[in-house]
Amino acid sequence: MIHVLDLCQEPRSLSRYEFVDPIVRALKEAGAHVSTAHYTEGPPPRAARGAVLCGTALQDNGYAGDECAFSWIRDWQYPLLGICAGMQVLAREAGATLFAHTEIAFRDLRITAASPLLGSPRTIPCYHLHTQAVGLPPGWACLAGTPAYPEAVWQPATDRYGILFHPEVRNTWILSSFARLCGGAPANLLKPADETLGR
Repeated sequence: MIHVLDLCQEPRSLSRYEFVDPIVRALKEAGAHVSTAHYTEGPPPRAARGAVLCGTALQDNGYAGDECAFSWIRDWQYPLLGICAGMQVLAREAGATLFAHTEIAFRDLRITAASPLLGSPRTIPCYHLHTQAVGLPPGWACLAGTPAYPEAVWQPATDRYGILFHPEVRNTWILSSFARLCGGAPANLLKPADETLGR
């Protein structure tokens, strides 16, 4: 089971329809069993074998001041994916700093290093919607962007990933790849990430 955490300002807010529900739908389409909760409702359930920290609307930043709500991350032993705001949470927990950087755009992104989540280096189209970015966490690999402005990161030892862009808008194949990493999607339902660029 993959547990999806809603980082929006309020539980069951309208933003959930934009930032959470499409992720849940993509994971289910990939064959994963999914549970969902607001980040204030506690850590993932014991049965979870992967977790996703979702993005939020631009004005939603309550998660940034609630470090206690994410203390479970330190002991988490399964794959973890942070999307936009979720990447900011993961990076902060890993010792990186946040800085102001607004981007609202569809644009091409160059993947610069291979990983199980994003596949081999190449250029993909992606959608950015954020007002903050993060430095590269100590000990993490930069998969896209630059170490000064990483747009995708990976900590191989713990199988944790952060992506600053929104795969629920473009590139739902990334969520299918994550489901596979969590053991939540039958292998015959998924193609390698390199081959699944249509969505």
